[in-house]
This record gives sequence, C-alpha cells and structure tokens, in this order.
Amino acid sequence: MSRVVKSVVVVGAGIAGASVAVQLAVDGADVVVVEADRPGRATRAGAGIVPAPTLAPASPLEELRSAAAAAYPGAAADAGGASFAVVGDLHVARVGKDLEIAAETLTAAHGTATTVLAPGEANGLFPYLDHAYGAVRVAGTARVDGEAMRAGLLRAAEAAGARFAAGEAALDDDGRVVRVGRERFPAEAVVLAAGAWSADLAAAAGLVVPVEAQRGQIAHFGVPDDTVGLPVVQPLASRHYLLAFDDHRIVAGATRETGSGPDPRMTAAGVAEVLRETLLVAPGLADATLQEVRVGLRPATPDLLPLLGPVPGHPTLWLATGMGAGGLALGPYAGRLVARAIAGADPEIDLAPFGLGRFSGGQL
Repeated sequence: MSRVVKSVVVVGAGIAGASVAVQLAVDGADVVVVEADRPGRATRAGAGIVPAPTLAPASPLEELRSAAAAAYPGAAADAGGASFAVVGDLHVARVGKDLEIAAETLTAAHGTATTVLAPGEANGLFPYLDHAYGAVRVAGTARVDGEAMRAGLLRAAEAAGARFAAGEAALDDDGRVVRVGRERFPAEAVVLAAGAWSADLAAAAGLVVPVEAQRGQIAHFGVPDDTVGLPVVQPLASRHYLLAFDDHRIVAGATRETGSGPDPRMTAAGVAEVLRETLLVAPGLADATLQEVRVGLRPATPDLLPLLGPVPGHPTLWLATGMGAGGLALGPYAGRLVARAIAGADPEIDLAPFGLGRFSGGQL
C-alpha cells in the first residue's frame, strides 16, 4: 500500500538518482536533487548497451536486468526519447565451438529472437567487422545515450516540481538532514545515489557501504559512413564491445580497472587496451578518427550486485548505487524500484537480494 512521502533528498544526479527523483516528484513529494559535478561521472562515460530481456531469468540479477530492459522503452519515452533505439547485437567469434555454444546459450535465453550468421553476413550488418567472424544475433538489444537519458529524466523531474542544489553533500543527524554548503535539507527519506562516491558519503554518517571506484576508459571514433541502426558488437573472447550512434560515431570499450580508486585519468595502458581490442575485432576502423576517450568511475560492489533499498537501522536512508558496468542499463528501472519502495508501493521485484544487509549490515 502506498503512502505519501512529503520530503526526499536524492544525493546524486546520475541516471539512477534522476530516475528516483522523477518518480517521487511525479508522485507529489517535495524532492531536492543534490549533485556535485565531479570528473569521472559514470553516466556520462558509459557506453549505453541495454541487453535484451531473457525468457527465464535464472538469478535475482538476471531478473532485474530483464525487467529493466523490458521497461526501458517506457522510461526513455518519459525522458523525451533520449537517443534510445533497439538495434540488436552481434555476439562475434571465428566459426568454431565457441560460436556453437553461444548459439545454444543465447537461443535458450532469447528464443526466436536469435539468429546465427555466417562470416560475411555479420560484416554485412557491421561493415567494420573482420570478415572471418561469424555471429549470433539477438534482435532485442538496445543502445542509449546515457547523458541524454539522464538530462531528460532531470527535466521531467524539474517539470514535476523537483529542485536542485549544486555542491558537495554531507549527512547530519544520523542521515535525516543533508547539508550542502550552508544549506540544510531535512527529509523523510534520503537516497544515496552518488555512484563511486557513495561510500565516502555514507562513512561520514557511520555507515559502511561497500562500493569502490572501478575505472573504465572508452574510445569514441568518428567515421564518414552512415551509422544509423548499426548493431552492438560483443566479442565472445572478451568483455570489450562496439556500438554506434546516429551521428557518425562508433563507441568502443571498455577497460575494467578494479582497484583504480577515484582516479578519472586517461592512461596510456588503458587507451592501448581499448584500441588493441577494437582493431582486433573491427580492423575496418583503423582509419577512423579518434575523437575522444571518456573515463568513468563505475560504482562496483564486492559481489557485483547493486545496492538497492533501505539501510538497516536507519529508517530515513536508502541506497540506489553499486550498479557497476550495468548502470546505464539498470539505472532507470532500479531508481523506479527504490522510489516505489520509499512510497510503500507493492514491489515489482524483491529488493532483498540487493540490500545492504547481505554484507555487514552497514555499521562501522
């Protein structure tokens, strides 16, 4: 049963925090969004792959991913379109056992939305691809411009009455008040959605939130050809990927630098890794223009599951963080789930597997 929450402060205006804010503002709460414009924000740097829903999710995380994917078109529409498109993806490898196993696994997960492509056919869909690669195509995969999505959600939140405060947040009074400079914002609910900076924010309130920064470096290439509708490319032999946006841009990434700390630098080794993996799979990009390299700090948890829901022992504190490399895909739906939980609405998905209690309970 839902209840009226009069005042909410959301700390963090990434894609998850923005989603929490718009949901609660539309529901009538007085919402304040606090954002410190730090370098390395994961939403801006993320690639934006939204995996296709699966037929029978086998774990809580798969269930969350599948539900998030199914809900994404609606969330993107609420954000004004936000450069979201269903383009499908190609899981690529040279013809052999790996491709056969992938075909079986992906067909079981996605059914008739899966197609096996021979070498040459895959290149016909993504012309920069090595001609020797075959592929398993999944039709339902999408891509989104995360920064456009975030901006659209924030505009929708503002239109619904949300207010914004710029600066570093601090928690007072056991998490019942958020300070931003000299301003104080008391609230019935405070949502920590500060990504890789969530742990430091929580520590000041005596909480242990096990989120650490994992650096990711991702390259953006410019090409003269039409890139509209090109599928996502995911090599079976690595975690790297390629995807295209409609402005003659190909995005390739990404490093997963666990232990990097909050260090949003572009490094020689990181750029070399991305370029090497890109040209191994897509040698046709050798003459592309390297436009920029973006660096993001993903909020990663020890077990790679997000942190969603209430903080044990702190009735006003909630978490919407720790989504790691899947933040752009999970963020809009995860934010909506947390907002619904704050309002006491019936859950669409059980948040217990993603609670802070699975660690130490959050106490220092």
